[in-house]
Amino acid sequence: MSRHVAPPAVLADGRALSAAMLRRLFVGQCLVLALHLAFMPAWLAGLAALVAGYRHLQLRRRLPRAGVVLRLAGVAALTGGLWLHYGTLGRMESMIGLLLGVYLLKLLETHTRRDARVVVLIGMVATTVAFLHDQGIPMAAGALLAVAWLMYSLVWLAGAASARQAWRESAWLLGLAAPLMVLLFLVFPRIGPLWNLPQAERAATGLSDEIAPGDIAELSRSDRRAFRVRFEGDEPAPDERYWRVYTLSEFDGERWRRLSPERLAAGLGRELRDLVAEGPRSPWPDATEPRFTAELLLEPDSRPWRPALGTPLESDERLRWLADGTVEGLAPLASRSLLRLSSSGLAPSWPEPLGERWHTRLPDDANPRSRALAERLWQAAEGEPRAFLAALMARFGEAPFRYTLSPPRLTSRDRVDEFLFE
Repeated sequence: MSRHVAPPAVLADGRALSAAMLRRLFVGQCLVLALHLAFMPAWLAGLAALVAGYRHLQLRRRLPRAGVVLRLAGVAALTGGLWLHYGTLGRMESMIGLLLGVYLLKLLETHTRRDARVVVLIGMVATTVAFLHDQGIPMAAGALLAVAWLMYSLVWLAGAASARQAWRESAWLLGLAAPLMVLLFLVFPRIGPLWNLPQAERAATGLSDEIAPGDIAELSRSDRRAFRVRFEGDEPAPDERYWRVYTLSEFDGERWRRLSPERLAAGLGRELRDLVAEGPRSPWPDATEPRFTAELLLEPDSRPWRPALGTPLESDERLRWLADGTVEGLAPLASRSLLRLSSSGLAPSWPEPLGERWHTRLPDDANPRSRALAERLWQAAEGEPRAFLAALMARFGEAPFRYTLSPPRLTSRDRVDEFLFE
């Protein structure tokens, strides 16, 4: 019995794109897709298998070449799947998914050497895009493996006589690029992204200087380190490890925001020196003594915030001390930095410089049910602030609130009412 061997797909220049070359392209796609699967829909792996299976059967003459209708249907299904998964195509993850899907579907129409080169080059782009998910060592190692295989495929397409020669030339090319890679890693400055894509419905655990209930429908856990800390002397008990970073000082009925001292001073007609001062220690008179002295190893951050246990009191460098009992650096951190900071472990003991009127200022026409509840609790507390706060916290403790990474979307104008009562 003679074994049936599929004839190769003949290229325009007479060279043949063999089944072995298509397998190399498919292996490259699998390596690139593996970089993304932890962050992208798992059904993209099914799409890769379907495309590879179709090409396998097509090369064995069991299926016709993928025509325009089939390819357009594949793109439409990909787009619809991403829309159903993310609810929009305007997010970064949706656009990455679209790039990966097109990269996988491109194999359906890879019949010439030029097409194969396009597949490899799209794979290079998709490998680079994987660093939008993560920049850790495992991701870098996986990307290096994927790039090595894609380079190997590219050398094969250029006419390598054997696998050994293809690997040797690939290693030579990667070796030539290595010094430039090391140089760029050492001297290229860390800058912010050159793109700006909306990601409002999904966020990661952490800090933001603006928040609105119901804006986020999916919350992912972030294991990125914010800072390391070593205490000099007594360490705080677990229930005392509450790090204060900033105060959300403005509420417009839907959204809480942190206002900078400059904006606060301008809005209140106050002098800036009433709200912020620079120096190695806090200028605000605090009745407590420093309880904790910590050495913090801070990670790079584009924001100038500095964490403190309770009220920050003094440091070994010049900082911006804010009247609300928080502290900022004079500039964002471009690299890891050490900071020695002493703090009280308690809330500020000095009078609020903005006054009670600022923090009790609310829109008149927002969240009427929440306002009515607050008025009832205030009357029950007979106007005593501490009793009022105790009653408010007791209500939150009794109500069936729980932590979740998938909170429901809130879309009404009175979002606080919707959160508390619906």
